[in-house]
Amino acid sequence: MELLLVDDHPALADGVKSMLSKESNWQITSAYSSKAALDLLKQKKFDLLLTDLNMPEYSGLELIQLSKALYPDLIILIFTAYDLLPMFNSLVKAGVSGVLCKTMRSDQLISSIHLALQGEAIFPLHYFNNFNALRSDELHKKTISERELSIIKEVAKGLSNREVSRILFISQRSVEHHLTQLFRKLEVASRAEAVGEVRRLGLLPGE
Repeated sequence: MELLLVDDHPALADGVKSMLSKESNWQITSAYSSKAALDLLKQKKFDLLLTDLNMPEYSGLELIQLSKALYPDLIILIFTAYDLLPMFNSLVKAGVSGVLCKTMRSDQLISSIHLALQGEAIFPLHYFNNFNALRSDELHKKTISERELSIIKEVAKGLSNREVSRILFISQRSVEHHLTQLFRKLEVASRAEAVGEVRRLGLLPGE
């Protein structure tokens, strides 16, 4: 099995590679940026992509989408230190097979990858518990919408609400409404905090 490991912290990536290399039938290739990962994907077909979300150049979500465009059957697992519950719907929609915590033991990580390779979904139980506890008409209140993401991407460039409205062809009031909803979901109080949190979640490229 060919596995591609992507993390912009070389020491961590090398440590995980060494850990996974104990599996005799796994060939592990590592990349330290989303751009390097895409270059490798264009050269070679992999069975599984294990990637952090908070990445420079391309965000983790962009890497997932571009990878799936190249190989629709590619198994993708997110390797993160953060709770990605606000992104659950977006990750599933993008074709992610699971979210793994960077603090898990080596045997847990290897076991989870084996399960993913067998076609299993690997997500923290509390993701499902939180969503099962909500009525269907409340789900959108807990996940970041595509419109909110498109707005915060422009805000991250330093644009004003008026400038964002012109670029996206929506009213300024609509921009303000969506930002208010996004602030509530992310539990932040300012544009800067929202940009930082969305970047931390891997929806925007890291700085």
